Amino acid sequence: MNKRNLTLAAAGLILGAIGLYAAFSGSAPESDYITVSSPGSGSGILAVGKVRSSESAELVAEVSGRILSSPFEEGNAVKTGDILFLIDSADQKQIVAQKKAAYESSAAQFENLISSQLPGARQDMLQAEKEKNAAKDAFSDAITLYEAGALSQKSLDDVKLAYEASSVDYDAAVRQYQSLAADGSVRKQQQAALQSAKAELDNAVNQDSKYTVTSPQDGVLLSKNAETGSFVQAGQSLAHVANLSDMYISADLDEQYFSYVSTGMKAHAFIEEGMKFDAIVSSVSPLIDAETGSFSVKLSLDASFPYKASDLTINIEILPDAGKSYYTIPQSYIFEEDDTRYVWKYEAGILSKTKVLPGPSHPGRATVESGLSAGDILVDPKPEFKDGDKISLNL
Repeated sequence: MNKRNLTLAAAGLILGAIGLYAAFSGSAPESDYITVSSPGSGSGILAVGKVRSSESAELVAEVSGRILSSPFEEGNAVKTGDILFLIDSADQKQIVAQKKAAYESSAAQFENLISSQLPGARQDMLQAEKEKNAAKDAFSDAITLYEAGALSQKSLDDVKLAYEASSVDYDAAVRQYQSLAADGSVRKQQQAALQSAKAELDNAVNQDSKYTVTSPQDGVLLSKNAETGSFVQAGQSLAHVANLSDMYISADLDEQYFSYVSTGMKAHAFIEEGMKFDAIVSSVSPLIDAETGSFSVKLSLDASFPYKASDLTINIEILPDAGKSYYTIPQSYIFEEDDTRYVWKYEAGILSKTKVLPGPSHPGRATVESGLSAGDILVDPKPEFKDGDKISLNL
């Protein structure tokens, strides 16, 4: 074989070796990976909440007017019934006086009906009955005399007319008495007038009471939105009172956590780094907000919680159920197919698509409740991966 042929043969062998290497390398691409660490107690659900008072009230003006006094300041302790704002009610007090006079007049009229008119009408009725009976007897005697020829027709007619007149007077007396007695028309009218006057007076007094704004509960005056001398409108917020001895945290959580959160779960509340307080989930709303995709939870705070301030922003972490262990991995290592979550496990150069049950997750990281073991090697997913693919790790 000449020198030229030897050179061509050597070049062919070299090119073939390069092609085989390239082909082998292409069948086993290098991929990023992680090794699953030992399970821990799990990553909690993180959220931002607000410290609230279990007993709080916003005081709103029910009437318009100028504030004459407002003796309490923000931060002052208040008791139930303490006057927080006194609004000028001079005009309303005149209305109360007028309604009171009208009621007293109506009450006096009704009292006169009961104590004087009714007894008088009864006496008149009894007297009319007596006179009617006497006239009846006289008419009966007159008939006897007339029949005996001892009385003229005119005299008989006069006695008869007197009897008929006494009957008319008696019937009128009965009607008068009945109108004043229980269920009588006049009595009902005066009762209705009295009740109407009483209702108008009560309404005026109730309206007058709205000019005095009192605390509905024991607590602390958290905010005060009006001062002495200022003019307030009906519907204007005046103050906020809260009982700071019983505080809780209110927070909204993403609906993805709904199946993980239940009452009784332990939690931590953080004011700032190094300041952690114990809390417990006390209620979970069953309603998912359609617009925000969130649901609300309440957490009860330990009595030792020192920050007695309503609407204080606070960070919380709801801890997983006791006894459960979770593996924490990057969120990007979990992928979804047909509503099922998977990861790519690596064993001896082979990819295995493995189903996992995720736990609570947060941006950038996720917890896995089942499907993983400590020491598992997981490969960062790529769209082209298939179950059983051969790969090499990017060491």
